[in-house]
Amino acid sequence: MNDLTLNALSANGKTGSIALPLNSDVNILSEAQSQLKALGFTQTEMNGMILSPTKLDPAAIADTPTEKVQLLTTEELKGPDFPPVPKPANQDEFPPNTSTSVLVSTSDSNFFIYFWGDDGEDHGSYAPANQDTYTDPQFPLQSKIQYKRYWLNTGSYKIIGKQQFSKSIATTQGMSTTDTQTFSAELGVAVNGLSAKLSESTSTSITISEQKTVTETYSFEVPEGKVCVYTLWQLIEEFALTDQAGNEIVWRGNYLPLKNPPPFIPKFPAKFPQNLFTNNSARYVSDPVMFDK
Repeated sequence: MNDLTLNALSANGKTGSIALPLNSDVNILSEAQSQLKALGFTQTEMNGMILSPTKLDPAAIADTPTEKVQLLTTEELKGPDFPPVPKPANQDEFPPNTSTSVLVSTSDSNFFIYFWGDDGEDHGSYAPANQDTYTDPQFPLQSKIQYKRYWLNTGSYKIIGKQQFSKSIATTQGMSTTDTQTFSAELGVAVNGLSAKLSESTSTSITISEQKTVTETYSFEVPEGKVCVYTLWQLIEEFALTDQAGNEIVWRGNYLPLKNPPPFIPKFPAKFPQNLFTNNSARYVSDPVMFDK
């Protein structure tokens, strides 16, 4: 049998290629680690790296500029891609913590699963789960990304006029480091290729930035004789990784990056680590709702 050629991609975008002999005398994971070390990969780069028989294109790996706070206008909120902004019914009512969600798109996608060997579950790699690989039980082949949006209530306030309202509000933008590393690996890209991959898959411009706290001051005047219920809404983007029927994928089993592996090659324990991710976007609605006293 010919050697198994695998292309390697670390989370920080480093690439390489290794060739593993397929015979009963070779532990292919140990051999892979030996060859990767010879190529200059560190242990940190090897933990959670992507190994794939298919080409991994680093051309799509590019840093995406960090967005600033973007306040959306009423005109921009029109259309099916934004959920309705909840409104209080009266001056004594605060809006809910979140709005209803809207489904923006559902797109086909091939996912990568996490597998490991004798070194334990903390020292594994990601590899594609498709018709050319072995999974038991069978990993869902016709898998999809469901992209939804909803509004998060970052704070609501009751202001009695007449007065000038001014409030500094801190919000969290982006996605956690752990989630970006897992999500990008499950999609087969380096961390800073995640935005480009999701934008391509969903046909929507998406920016996944490093998680950070942003503080902005929001000011306006509440007229005499009015009571204002003010809410700052932040747009949350949700990505669910599902099977063909729309069920979030829950999978654990055995894996090999071969379709019909010879019986002497041991199968590796494997899992699909995570099926739901959220990104706190940089898009907001500043929503003062006025009532008569």
